[in-house]
Amino acid sequence: MRLQVRLAAVTAALLLLGGGLTAFFAATSTAGAAAGKTLVELDTDVAPDLDPDGSAPADPGFMTAELNMFDTLVNYPLKLVNGAYVPNYKVSQTGFAPGLATSYSHKGLVWTFNLRHGVKSCAGNTFTSADVVYTYARAKSASGVSAIAGFVGIVGGIFTPAIYGKNPAAKKLHGEVKALGAYKVQFTQTGPNALFPNVLTTWLGAPFDSKEMLKHATAADPWSHVWTNTTSTAGFGAYCLDQWTKGGSETFTVNPNYTWGPKPVYTKVIVDQVASDSERLAGLLNGTANIATALTPSELQRAGQDSSLNLLSWNNTANQVSLGINYKYPPFNDPTKTKLLRQAIAYALPYDAIGKEIYYGKFKQAQGEFASGFTDYVPVGEYKQNIAKAKALMAQAGFPNGKGLPANSPAFKLTYTAERASTLLPMANLISTALAQIGIHVTLNPIPAVQEISGETSKYNLGMFIRDGSRALVGDVGYATLLYFAPASIGGLSPSVNYDSPVVNKEYLISAKTVGAVRQAALTKVQQVAMADLSFIPIGSVASQLPVTKGITGWYGNVYDTLVWKFLK
Repeated sequence: MRLQVRLAAVTAALLLLGGGLTAFFAATSTAGAAAGKTLVELDTDVAPDLDPDGSAPADPGFMTAELNMFDTLVNYPLKLVNGAYVPNYKVSQTGFAPGLATSYSHKGLVWTFNLRHGVKSCAGNTFTSADVVYTYARAKSASGVSAIAGFVGIVGGIFTPAIYGKNPAAKKLHGEVKALGAYKVQFTQTGPNALFPNVLTTWLGAPFDSKEMLKHATAADPWSHVWTNTTSTAGFGAYCLDQWTKGGSETFTVNPNYTWGPKPVYTKVIVDQVASDSERLAGLLNGTANIATALTPSELQRAGQDSSLNLLSWNNTANQVSLGINYKYPPFNDPTKTKLLRQAIAYALPYDAIGKEIYYGKFKQAQGEFASGFTDYVPVGEYKQNIAKAKALMAQAGFPNGKGLPANSPAFKLTYTAERASTLLPMANLISTALAQIGIHVTLNPIPAVQEISGETSKYNLGMFIRDGSRALVGDVGYATLLYFAPASIGGLSPSVNYDSPVVNKEYLISAKTVGAVRQAALTKVQQVAMADLSFIPIGSVASQLPVTKGITGWYGNVYDTLVWKFLK
């Protein structure tokens, strides 16, 4: 997720947990026969900082460190499929699997979590309710560079956006998260909200070791932002940070106090930053590394053909590719023409060719604007390439064969991330060739990733662009609506194409305050309208693949494909 709580909010805005996973933990806890092994991972980067309220909470390197040094209160249930643990995003509010909480229940808006006993951090401190309260007090303080962690509370209905205002009282806990003894903690929502406890599965809600954090606090920095930005962090996860060189490498060792959950096979993990895709693959092929992340489709194809490697894969529907078209620029800013033009483009796109030529068949065409695995998803339908129909729609919009389209509009600059040109340039060429057949001539516009991210997530000034890196962190249609389709005026987090639909806005606001059938009906309407309006032309989802040394298995699936080493065997 291009996490944009403050990036948008500030710049604009039961039951015992499933015994099945407990049994899974018990079974895998005996899998450490190969204990003492070292894992070498080649990644695009290492953590630029270690603060969820720091400068880079959506950075892949940050996410890797966070997910391995911290554990969450609850998790999505998992199912082992072909060597990967696949999450069930469609779980009910009362069906989440145990994490640092062993069970939970709720009555109305009040949720009570029973915490796991005997959990200790790398510093040797025992996990208690005080750590949960500290974590949410820190989040509500909105005191970091990005102040992103408060997002968990806002989206889950625990906090309100007032935490980003100027009133100091709004930045302090007032009983919405409180301890009911050393091993029991209570959350109170402001109103019905189906995204709780979903948001507790994210690293943004993972409890800190408050004792260790407070050791590094100062009067000027009571929440230890400087320490987490520069030196280390403190959680209750399976791994401890031993060495950290920004821009270079990290070394992690198993938390000696980690006694629950899957017993880590790899007691030492080295993460080396290697920017070049080909060099990461070469390190894997020559045996100097065990895992190489973020390879291109062609390199994954090559890795899959090498007998020394395994290619783990799962159908990560959050891994979506789409074509964004900005409402800001002509002719797409004309409400009488924009819908017809977008439909024309949707009928022109070469979906099959993209799936076969770019992704080597590891691709499934989208049935709507949202990930098919998400909570409250309904299939809406798909567009198939039909040039004749696309031409007819162009004529109906008043631009037969492209005649009359404005010259030099930013809408016809097709932007993509330059660093991913080996994948995105061939796709851009396929799109450009297809659009030319209906009279739309685009200029290819590769730009550095930092500029693309800025244009997509904060400036909202890209005309036409390939979106293939942004994923909704919480596997839920309501959350994805807030992220991509809601305007800043109602709290939208990343309104990249300046889409503003009164119907979508109304139905989203209903979904944000309801649960069950009412919410499902509202989000069904959102999906229908969004697909008809086509602010993004959905292309499809790409299977997530991970090349590993032969014999490694146990990839933990999550929306961003971040590695969680304790599951690897």
